[in-house]
Amino acid sequence: MLIYILLLIYIFFIGYIFRTKIKNRKYFLVLAFSVMALVVGLRAAGVGEDTSMYIDVARASEHLSWKQIFLEFPKSTWSINEYGFNNKMDTLFLLINKVIMTIFNQPHMVIILCSILTNALFAKFIYDNTDKVFLATIVYLCDYIFMMSFNGMRQCLAISIAIQSHKKFKEKEMLKGVLYIILGGLIHQSALIYLLFIPFWFIKNKRNFLKYIIIVAILLPNMITFIQKIVMIFSPYYASYLTTSYWNASLGGTLLLWLFIIILIIYLLLIKVNNDELYILIYYLLFYLSFEIIGIKFTAISRVALFFRTYLILFIPLSSKYMNKNKIYFYLAVFILFIFEFISYASSPARAYSWFLNF
Repeated sequence: MLIYILLLIYIFFIGYIFRTKIKNRKYFLVLAFSVMALVVGLRAAGVGEDTSMYIDVARASEHLSWKQIFLEFPKSTWSINEYGFNNKMDTLFLLINKVIMTIFNQPHMVIILCSILTNALFAKFIYDNTDKVFLATIVYLCDYIFMMSFNGMRQCLAISIAIQSHKKFKEKEMLKGVLYIILGGLIHQSALIYLLFIPFWFIKNKRNFLKYIIIVAILLPNMITFIQKIVMIFSPYYASYLTTSYWNASLGGTLLLWLFIIILIIYLLLIKVNNDELYILIYYLLFYLSFEIIGIKFTAISRVALFFRTYLILFIPLSSKYMNKNKIYFYLAVFILFIFEFISYASSPARAYSWFLNF
């Protein structure tokens, strides 16, 4: 756990330097995210539940021909399990593994390079969409996304690509935004869920439309059977997320996060904020809450909720602009809540840190 505490202290330290001395967003993001990328990339195979599996995928890709990889697009077989069933992976991700193994012949280079790319793209996402880069970085580091990259490396990479669409949608470059989402979906198919939310950008009065989003978000947890039938049409695999619980759900400090989000949304509505981007972010977070409630029963759905939870990175900094006299209490609440979250995730046995090289 020491490595995580040192990382948190380091981010606060360079945040202080950034605020008082440098005052350059690019420098801060490079200093922050390069170190975070190293911490994630240099972990041993036993850190994170799925890291060893990704090492196996990298090794397997070395022995697959290019033809074998492309033959089953968009998902390709990388191994056959003991029961004779094919283990499949998104073709583009398997192709990335093949390229890296061809160049470096070292499976851990997949972990390192994916970590660098993921963190670089999240840094770009923050740089492109907010001037409050320190606050956004704290949310990224502490609110599950950074810790999730130890386990769901492929999903976090897909998210980091797909969320580049946010800036494009703000700039009305819809086609470029769609292409980012599709590219993310080729890494992890579930990233295509972002396509469903494109129509929100065309709503003229986003504040008035919010009431419909609230109604849908409340109804979703009670529509599991209907949703399962719809998902089954497109993907029987993801439909299984709504029938099985793959691990035990533990709410813990998550309830505090939910409460904080709800209170903050109510406050912003009461002061009648007029900001279209903020309402888009509220839409995302309401769906995050809805999917997380479903995830209490069907835990794999919490992975889907992560696609919406990611937008806390922008929501918290943007909300801070409307705190006025309450800003000091807002920052205090944010730091206490997210540091508590960070320590909770860092203390998980699955995150017990060791380096992939024995020095």
